[in-house]
Amino acid sequence: VVLDSMLMIRYSAAVADEVSGVVEPDTQRAGKYTASAPADLHLVSFGYLHGDPPEAELVVDMRRHFRDPHVSPELRELTAADTRVMRAVLETDGVRELAAAILAAIAAYRSGPSGDAIRVAVGCAGGRHRSAAMVEHLAHHVRTHSVLRVNLTHRDMHRPVVDR
Repeated sequence: VVLDSMLMIRYSAAVADEVSGVVEPDTQRAGKYTASAPADLHLVSFGYLHGDPPEAELVVDMRRHFRDPHVSPELRELTAADTRVMRAVLETDGVRELAAAILAAIAAYRSGPSGDAIRVAVGCAGGRHRSAAMVEHLAHHVRTHSVLRVNLTHRDMHRPVVDR
């Protein structure tokens, strides 16, 4: 399976049309791939405060350069499963550009000769907001605009809010 070379062009056009930036569960894809079909792309969100990053070809750190929804009392206890968190993260300056860069890196890895699955880990402080929203957004985009099979894992989103 080869990543569509137009993925990046479509990404630029698609994000311009996504005013809300909200990712809804992809019920149309549920069950499309059997458990025995291996994923082409593994996306993992995690929190640095809960341990080392998982092993991956690409590890992205969102801690220092993007506003943390944790600082907003109304968002602190929520996760990326909530529309308000998704909107807050995806409307942060630079986040969509970072998503485009991650997609470009995925395309570059996929263009190599091995054909092996690619693992991308995205981290933030607690793993509940920025990183989880980013991998949800990436998974939605890849599933919508390519034929890649995506496995999505939120390592730390279920954990309680870290006091800091």
